Amino acid sequence: MKNTRGILTMILALGLLTAPAIFRPVHSQTAIDVALDGFTPEGAAAERRWEEQFRAVPDAKSAREHLRRLTAAPHVAGTKEDYATDIYVRDQMRSYGLPAELKEYDVLLPYP
Repeated sequence: MKNTRGILTMILALGLLTAPAIFRPVHSQTAIDVALDGFTPEGAAAERRWEEQFRAVPDAKSAREHLRRLTAAPHVAGTKEDYATDIYVRDQMRSYGLPAELKEYDVLLPYP
């Protein structure tokens, strides 16, 4: 049976990335306005740069296409559709520069 944890991770990431309102500040703040607990001033500046880059990532059109591909067919664990979904998610993660590989596990899936 194929491991689908990568699929769940991708779906969660897509859910987070398609909710940009969650990541938007309620009102305008600059690095000078509010200190970040646990960060030095230099670390806070770097953290704010990372946060701005992260907020720029969500793209509704891209998320829509990923969700269309992931939900085009049922992909019950252990089926060829599940394996195709695994390959799609792995290839997408690799295209983003993330290391990704598939691992197979022998598991018991009690189907009705």
